[in-house]
Amino acid sequence: MDVSARIVVSLLETAEAVGFDPTPALQGLPFTRDDLSDWSRRVYWNDYIELFERVVAMMGRDNIFRGIDMYEQQVPEVMALASVVITPAQYARLHCILSARSFPVVRGTYDVTDERVILDGSVSTALRGCEFFWEAGARQAAMIPRVLGYPKPEIEARWTSHSLWVKVPLPPSRTLPARGREAVTRYSENALRWLSVILADFAVGSSVTVDPNVTTASERDLEMARRWGLTPQESRTLKLLVDGRSNKEIAATLGCSVRTAESHVAKVIARSGCASRAEVIAAYWQAR
Repeated sequence: MDVSARIVVSLLETAEAVGFDPTPALQGLPFTRDDLSDWSRRVYWNDYIELFERVVAMMGRDNIFRGIDMYEQQVPEVMALASVVITPAQYARLHCILSARSFPVVRGTYDVTDERVILDGSVSTALRGCEFFWEAGARQAAMIPRVLGYPKPEIEARWTSHSLWVKVPLPPSRTLPARGREAVTRYSENALRWLSVILADFAVGSSVTVDPNVTTASERDLEMARRWGLTPQESRTLKLLVDGRSNKEIAATLGCSVRTAESHVAKVIARSGCASRAEVIAAYWQAR
């Protein structure tokens, strides 16, 4: 499988955001909207491109671009990142990690400095080509500074039916806008859990592989509590930590003070043998 279900959902949500019902575009494809609610699911590249071209035909190029310009509203995980990164370059690296996870079929590289990010990606010519997909990808890359509250920059880009090269200038670092931090509270539990895996992967520098033998989050919660010898309160703290909750949010959920929540978090980190929250999250998802 070649494309994550989350990206397919993003395409459908983009259509809905600009006033179109994408349901007819799904007819005849080997997955339904309900199937895509499982974000661990992946679909074949050719099926995704078929859906992409149907949505483009339905909406028109201008509306697709309008949807991309609303990208940070359609993928809430992206805006959530704005609260935890410091510089545009750091966010650009996270964006590249997210893209690689979303499109594992794409063979690509990225090069990030404080001044710019260069993305270079392609798929096999044996797969279905779509020039507009890559053009839209260039437009989306231009959103990297925009997500952090900066103006959209002028980019350099070239693409074919199977590849894209794009260079995006990055602005000087400054304090993130408050809207990025405030937006975090609007995201669903599943979105934050998925985001936490991406952040942990970036922070720890390892490849996070979810154990296929542990099929649900509740099973994983129980297994990690047993493995790390957690108390019931520490087990609840672990679940909230993995969901991406702050100490203040953990305290509110558990009905305790922030200081007590900090103590619970510290005990979870210690019992897990990890050095940080990010390592705990990575260990949680990597456990076998």
